[in-house]
Amino acid sequence: MKISLALLSLCALIGAVVLAAPSPRVDSHVTQTRKYDLEITKGYNAPDGITRMAYLVNGQTPGPEIRARQGDDLEISVTNASPVNFTIHFHGIEQEGTPWSDGVPGVTQRMISPGQIFVYRWKATQSGLYWYHAHSRELYDDGIRGAIYLEPNDSQPTPFGLISSDPQDISAMKSADKDPRVVGLSDRKHFNSERDFEEWQRTHIEQLCVDSLLINGRGRIFCPPQETFAPYITPTAPTFTARGCLLPNNSAIYPYPDGRPDLIDPGVFYDCQSTTTPFSVVSVDPESKWASLAFVNMAGLWQIKVSVDSHKLYVYSADGQYHKPQAVDIITIPIGQRFQAMIKLDQPVADYTIRIAVDEVPQVMSGFAVLSYTKSSIATVDSLPPDVDPAMAYGGLVLNNSTTTLDAMTLKPFPETLAPPKDSTHTFLLDLNRTSALTWTLNRDPYQPFLELITPLLLAPQDASKLDPSIVFSYPLGSVIDMIFQATPGAPAHPLHKHGKSAWIIGIGNGPFAWDSVATAMKEQPSLFNLIDPPLRDGFNTLDATTEPTFLVIRYLVTNPMVTFIHCHINNHVIGGMASVLMEGVDKLPPIPSYYTNAGL
Repeated sequence: MKISLALLSLCALIGAVVLAAPSPRVDSHVTQTRKYDLEITKGYNAPDGITRMAYLVNGQTPGPEIRARQGDDLEISVTNASPVNFTIHFHGIEQEGTPWSDGVPGVTQRMISPGQIFVYRWKATQSGLYWYHAHSRELYDDGIRGAIYLEPNDSQPTPFGLISSDPQDISAMKSADKDPRVVGLSDRKHFNSERDFEEWQRTHIEQLCVDSLLINGRGRIFCPPQETFAPYITPTAPTFTARGCLLPNNSAIYPYPDGRPDLIDPGVFYDCQSTTTPFSVVSVDPESKWASLAFVNMAGLWQIKVSVDSHKLYVYSADGQYHKPQAVDIITIPIGQRFQAMIKLDQPVADYTIRIAVDEVPQVMSGFAVLSYTKSSIATVDSLPPDVDPAMAYGGLVLNNSTTTLDAMTLKPFPETLAPPKDSTHTFLLDLNRTSALTWTLNRDPYQPFLELITPLLLAPQDASKLDPSIVFSYPLGSVIDMIFQATPGAPAHPLHKHGKSAWIIGIGNGPFAWDSVATAMKEQPSLFNLIDPPLRDGFNTLDATTEPTFLVIRYLVTNPMVTFIHCHINNHVIGGMASVLMEGVDKLPPIPSYYTNAGL
């Protein structure tokens, strides 16, 4: 459905978004062009002790960090020395004025073919933590991914005075924010993504089981005794395999009658052999008093939660946007999302365990690394330090009632001037659904994989009229969009990601969205909505729809003309069709450089 408010003034809308801001400080930084060369090759790696094929970025995975400063220009040359086609997406980067660098095949560019070199160019208009990854099929799960950090300029207001009023603390936190310790989280399967997809197609059983969790590309396989899983046993989860997975014949997780659990390769769900590979080290300097930990979930399947023994996590940024800090013990991070947290370096000089865990019912699993006051980050360790006030046990079990876990819906943007418009011009209701054992949808019909191969819609926006209208949303520049995601009963939480501009999460609730507009819903159920200070994000996690529908509402202002994308970030779901195209002010698109229209040739 679509609702137009014809009498809305665009000037009033923009005025509602950006109120009087603090006087900017002078920034002395001279804008630079930061150049990076990324070569993608086919190789092998064994980060958890088991060797498998991988696609490597400059010989490693995760790939090298891309770092720049807010205001800098980026020039990232990608050489495809692999045998597969792909594009690179810069996750969370708004691509102001450069929609051709968003990196979505069939939407903003053609595939980068084997032997081809393609150069992405964009300006760092933002600051904070982002990441890059392949955006074709499930290839980023094979290794094409890495972190991006954009250092804030000196004119950026910071929220650190809300953590401490001590000027020395504030100064230390500002320094830490300019040079955070990136903590990349991922899951790993011993079958590559193509084999994983083939197994799903062959058995009609989604491959909901991973072999290990990695921190900064290192991890270990654990095969705990069955009693470890006792706290997680329920009537719908009565038995776990040796690697902590629910059985593939569990009808609560795999409800489709055409599923063939008898055909499952035992190497996917059952076989488990522990390894003794080293753990990553995240090094901090106690003399600096504070450190910033920049967590990014680069996984393909699981939402991951994280804690650090004996340290509170002062969460101050989400998806690259400053928010008012919250002190917690555990952060839950959906796929694609990023959180930055300050930690106070006031503990005895020693090593402390970083704990991560799968935060989804189908699997119980943990991973570990070491926060070290004494070692270099290039070091590894073969054993974990003694437990010191851990917040969670194996599998993420919370250990005591005083432990706090971040509720991301309670985050409030900083500064307070970052508030959404009070009214919208267009409303779209999307039904998130699973229509078969192999198909997921964002709005009624699946986004078909062959669309990666069409002439990019950015180059031929008129071709959008030829697509299924349920997977294309169009609106003019200056629009204020309300997008309502309604999940059907039985659906898991979906980590949705909107490319381009971020959006405010203005509403969330259980039950169907039963109103004709957000305005009507707010009048009847005001407690479910927030237009004063809602989170400002590029990732939005829907609620689990265990027994009834749930809904989530985002609102965003269209200020950057582009053709872009919105999708679930669980690899199985996006490859199964849970995606749509957003045609945002395409009549105002900037001239497209010939370099891009010729696919970089």
